[in-house]
Amino acid sequence: MSALLKMEIYESVVEAAVLKKSAAWIPEIIVAARSPVAEERKMSGIESVALFLVSPFIGLAYIMAMPFVAAGMIIWLGAKALAAKMPPSLKKAGMMAAAPFLGLAFIVTLPLAGVTALGYCALKAATKA
Repeated sequence: MSALLKMEIYESVVEAAVLKKSAAWIPEIIVAARSPVAEERKMSGIESVALFLVSPFIGLAYIMAMPFVAAGMIIWLGAKALAAKMPPSLKKAGMMAAAPFLGLAFIVTLPLAGVTALGYCALKAATKA
């Protein structure tokens, strides 16, 4: 049982106890909005098999990305420590020098993120229909 589900069950039990004790009128729409509606969905056999077959590739992607993530983290922490000891004028000059590269990174990555989000929403809508 997830922590979120435990919290929803606890809240609904507490709310039920409070509603029974108080004779105050609460609009029906608020009571309906407070009640937990989401149900746990169990995976089908095909989904489980697909996840089992894809899991080695997901693990491989994590393994391949780890050196880049570690290098980026080291660079980020080093730049942060260096920026804390820099005079303000040199810090602004460094930010001005980095701005074109940050802009280029956003131009390259944001369309990919948008297409991914659009595909996720389309897939989610297609599976509901």
